[in-house]
Amino acid sequence: MSFDYPWTCPLIDSQLDNIKDSLYTGMSDLLSNIDSFDGEDIDQYLKPYMDYTYESLLESYEVVRTSNEDIRKAAESSIERLEEELELKEGEIEGLNKIQSELDMELVEALEEINNLQS
Repeated sequence: MSFDYPWTCPLIDSQLDNIKDSLYTGMSDLLSNIDSFDGEDIDQYLKPYMDYTYESLLESYEVVRTSNEDIRKAAESSIERLEEELELKEGEIEGLNKIQSELDMELVEALEEINNLQS
């Protein structure tokens, strides 16, 4: 058994792409409202700032991704430990059931002996 939750890295990656698109759109809209920029100038002007901003954000999301992986590892480790404990407890239960069966047989024998003595 393992941690039953889908991998979130693809979701994080898609959100990074959305952020990059949103940043570009927002900056482009801002600059297009400035009279001195036309469409071609905006792309040339935005590229270095977009790359810098995106890389800065990417570092933060990589921390999130690493944290996410650490959580998954911890969950899987906990599941493994609990499975081992479950196996031990099942073994203990089996042993106790065996003892109970032996005691039940001893009780039956003792009751038979008491009946024989009373007869």
